[in-house]
Amino acid sequence: MAYPQALSLIGAIFGTTVLMYGWRVMRTAWFPIAFLVLALPLPPTLYVELTMPLRKLASQVAVVVMPLFAPGLHTEAQAVVIDYIMPGRPPGQLNVEEACSGMRSIMAFVTLGVAVAYLHDRPWWQRAILLLSCIPIALFCNAIRVTATGLFYVYGYKELAQGTPHTLLGVSMFLVALGLFALLGYALQHLFVDTPEEKAHAS
Repeated sequence: MAYPQALSLIGAIFGTTVLMYGWRVMRTAWFPIAFLVLALPLPPTLYVELTMPLRKLASQVAVVVMPLFAPGLHTEAQAVVIDYIMPGRPPGQLNVEEACSGMRSIMAFVTLGVAVAYLHDRPWWQRAILLLSCIPIALFCNAIRVTATGLFYVYGYKELAQGTPHTLLGVSMFLVALGLFALLGYALQHLFVDTPEEKAHAS
C-alpha cells in the first residue's frame, strides 16, 4: 500500500496547486510535480521481478566481453553466476548480485533522461528518442560496471571491486551516461540542417 499512498500524495499536490493557483500556473508546474513520480521506489514485488532478468543479462554480457580484455580467460554463465578459468590463476565464480542488476541505474538514468528531454528546447520526436534511449544507455553503463568488476576479481584486485572503489565506479557510470545523452542530443540537433530559402530576384 506504500506505493499507492505515495502516488496519492502527488495527486494531492496536483489538486492543491490547481485549487490555489489555477490552471494557468499548472501549465508550468505540472512537470515538476509529475517528476516526483520518478522519486518513488517501485513496489518490492515489481522490483524483484524486474531485477532477475537484468542480472541474467548483465552476466551474459560480462561473459562475452571479459575475455576480450583478458587473453586466455574462459567464462561461462549459469543464470547469474559466472564461472571463470584464468591461466596461471585458480578458477573462481562471480555472482551478479541484486545491487548489480542495473535496476537502480535504470531508474536513475530514466530520471536523468526525462530531465534532459524536458529542459532542452527541441522537437517532440527528439525528446521521444532521448526518452527511449534511457534504458539502453542504463544497460550499457551497467554492463561496463559489471565487466570491470569481474576483471578486477579475475586479475586479483578484489579491493577495487568492493567498498569505496566499487561505489566510485558506479558513480562514474553516471558521468558516462550524461556524456552519452549529450552526444545523442548533439547528434539529433545536427541531424537536419536548416538552410535559408533562396529568394528569387527579378531580373
